[in-house]
Amino acid sequence: MPWNINLVLEKLEQMHWEVLQDLEFALQAPAMAHHTMTSECIPLLSGALPAYETFLKQWKRISMSSVNPQFSPLLKEGLAHGEQYHKHMHANKAYVFVMFAHPSIRFSWVEHKWCNEISSVKASILELMQEYHMKYADDNAQPTPTTM
Repeated sequence: MPWNINLVLEKLEQMHWEVLQDLEFALQAPAMAHHTMTSECIPLLSGALPAYETFLKQWKRISMSSVNPQFSPLLKEGLAHGEQYHKHMHANKAYVFVMFAHPSIRFSWVEHKWCNEISSVKASILELMQEYHMKYADDNAQPTPTTM
């Protein structure tokens, strides 16, 4: 095979293969989150926060594993950025509202994963609905016999 004779010089050593396998394993969690978000024809925002939180939980578990301690330094920086972004997502009421509005999610994710925050999440949704009602109440008013 004269066409690939130059590849012998580029052959990976066993250690390099192991590093690549470690990277592949570490990237499975974000790949699953990405797949979850793009598996539908129209990705829904209501699935973004649950998928992202699942991905972060998997990376935290992998980074603390005593079976594969080599993952900790690989994932440390990514987790720091991921958790910072998660705080921004969590603070944005839109993510919580679309989960509430989605018929198959409603409060199930909040009740299952955010036990300590149920009352504040419900208060946020109620506040958003009151703002919406105050802003659009006149637009949605039905004509009555006295206003016709």
